[in-house]
Amino acid sequence: MSTLCVAQEIWLLIDAVTLKMLEREEEGGVDGYQLREILESRKEKALEILRELYKHGFKLPENWQKLGELVAFRSCGLDELYPPLLDENVEEINILSFGKTTWIHHSELGGCIYNRRTYDAAQHLTSLVKLETGIPLDEERPYIKATIQTHDFKARVSIDIPPIAVDGLTISIRKFRVKPFTLAELIARGTLTAKAAAYLLWNLYHRRNISIVGESGAGKTTLAVALDALSPPWRKISIEEEAVENISQRDFGIEHVRYLTLASKRRERETVLLNILHKSPVYVFLGEVLYPEDSRMLFHMLASGIKCIHTCHAEDVPQLLSKWKNYHGIPVESLLDLDLLVVMKKSLGKPVCRRVVKICEIEKRLYGGMVEIVEVFVFNPNTQELEWRLAGIDKAPSIRRAIAEGYSLSTILEELASYERALERYALLKEHSMEALRRELLEVRERVLSKKIEVGAQATF
Repeated sequence: MSTLCVAQEIWLLIDAVTLKMLEREEEGGVDGYQLREILESRKEKALEILRELYKHGFKLPENWQKLGELVAFRSCGLDELYPPLLDENVEEINILSFGKTTWIHHSELGGCIYNRRTYDAAQHLTSLVKLETGIPLDEERPYIKATIQTHDFKARVSIDIPPIAVDGLTISIRKFRVKPFTLAELIARGTLTAKAAAYLLWNLYHRRNISIVGESGAGKTTLAVALDALSPPWRKISIEEEAVENISQRDFGIEHVRYLTLASKRRERETVLLNILHKSPVYVFLGEVLYPEDSRMLFHMLASGIKCIHTCHAEDVPQLLSKWKNYHGIPVESLLDLDLLVVMKKSLGKPVCRRVVKICEIEKRLYGGMVEIVEVFVFNPNTQELEWRLAGIDKAPSIRRAIAEGYSLSTILEELASYERALERYALLKEHSMEALRRELLEVRERVLSKKIEVGAQATF
């Protein structure tokens, strides 16, 4: 990632345009209070001024159109963060001790120290987040967590101040792609295989509960959003805490309602979760299950027959089940309401690699008072592949349940193979839209389920 290298005369031009732009903004008023609106408005005003200069014979640099964006960032006091915020390879920015030290987490280079002081940018970003969210930041509530999205970047911003931030103002910026990864793109990046993705998709289409487990930054939410975006036109609800990470699916013709709750208002979150029991959603995107209250509400939902996809922090499935049982007070019998558990890991090498290392299922009965975990896919470090673990596909609990519900094994195999072929084909494309992939997979689903499959189809798993 390159730092912001701009010649002195260009900076003088930028500052002059910035002053003129702010004068016009003062005369005409502000177009909005969200960072996205402010940046877009100021960028357009700056480009208008630059075009006027060009018409009057002022010599501009070749890429003068890009100066409009830089003027917008500089006018907001964010020019120190301009390079990492717009660099697609930068995944996380951590500003420590009032900007005295700034760490950059780069997808190819790993952790790097950013060689620019970000004190001013940290102060300005804090003010902008407070303005956009309307959330106070003081000794009584010394933290803010919010999502900021502009035309160029989307990020989850966490801001901490004393007394909880001992060394002063600390900011963590976790970046997301403005255009979320599709499931096929994750296959192309090596996050999981097409076969494993097809299996997860099949379970999603059959309304199984999906729990995505892993450490912070392992890619859990990325996979959850990629899967959830491919769901049929069900009546859906998204419930997230502090920051919005899922995408709106109303453009897909889905009845999709999104809720955002604050971690500081636990009763409000519980009320929202209880209310969804009366809205009869077909599927719920629950976001991150973190606190004991979240866990209790998750299993309350599952016991009520509501199906969902969610993420949670744990290194592996046994650790997660132990946390729920021993620390969050979930009865062991309630753990049987879980279906699929997907474990993700993040490598610390260069480049950073995020992958699914295990897909497990829960047997629907206790063995000696214990929950039995069935490993369906397991990552093989020797072959570097996510491999099918069972002796036959009918050994998987979800497949056995589908057969018991009246599906033939041949239909299931054909459905899985069709998803796998479609995902493999899209994974080879350099670019494709989420909507195009979703439409084709749903067409495959309808086609496979509507026709009669001859008994005896060959297994591909």
